[in-house]
Amino acid sequence: MSRSATLPINGMDKIDIAPFADAAAADLKLFAILHDREPSGQIIEALHRCRFQEQLSLLLHGCEGKAALRAFDNAIEHIPDPIDIASLDDLAAEYACVYLRFKYRASPTESVWFDDDGLERQTPMFQVRSWYHRHGLTSGDWANRPDDHIVLQLEFLTHLFRSARSSTELPDITHFMDQHILRWTNLFAAQLKKAEAADYFVALAGITAAYLEELRNHLEELTGVPRPVAKEGPKPTERPACKPASKDDNKPYLPGVGPGW
Repeated sequence: MSRSATLPINGMDKIDIAPFADAAAADLKLFAILHDREPSGQIIEALHRCRFQEQLSLLLHGCEGKAALRAFDNAIEHIPDPIDIASLDDLAAEYACVYLRFKYRASPTESVWFDDDGLERQTPMFQVRSWYHRHGLTSGDWANRPDDHIVLQLEFLTHLFRSARSSTELPDITHFMDQHILRWTNLFAAQLKKAEAADYFVALAGITAAYLEELRNHLEELTGVPRPVAKEGPKPTERPACKPASKDDNKPYLPGVGPGW
């Protein structure tokens, strides 16, 4: 079921970028769906029937991308087929640990990675929100899901690529990626792996990060906009490794109450 696109490299002003943009939009929407909620039986069945790389419109060619695909396929192979209720319940519980309870100290929101106190809804969120407003968009319920959440950033990129019909619109996409989602998704994936979260969610974070990196490489070839040069200065706030379980682990995390990330 592969819809792999052939990526043009040079002469951006003379090519039709719509096929590339539509392919990227389809993939980003798929990633947004997978991060949005716990996997359903239908999603797991589809992943069993059709390998993930065959569901992507743009193929991953880099070493990290191929390794991420193998890790995801391996995670799916270890889920029963057909899936049973107990396995679905385990995935739902682990989803809550990753995205709702933050058991692994791996935040799915950008602010936490760059705030000294590890708090949500800080400067990065307002910066991302300003990007949304510039494109006539608002998030549905920012009180429950901050604007800088991985799902909303992926959905925003989906919108940008779907709207891109001209080569002049691609540089704006590269700037958003450089300023926001690319700054922290590798950190998110690395922390989940370090903290030994469930294989499915480790692999999902890893393949998302790898895809975004390769997508940015394609954009550099198409637009000529180089990756930003790393600057000396403050680094993303490091989060402690997952601590041994305690009775407090069953309590929800509240930003600003008790220890941070």
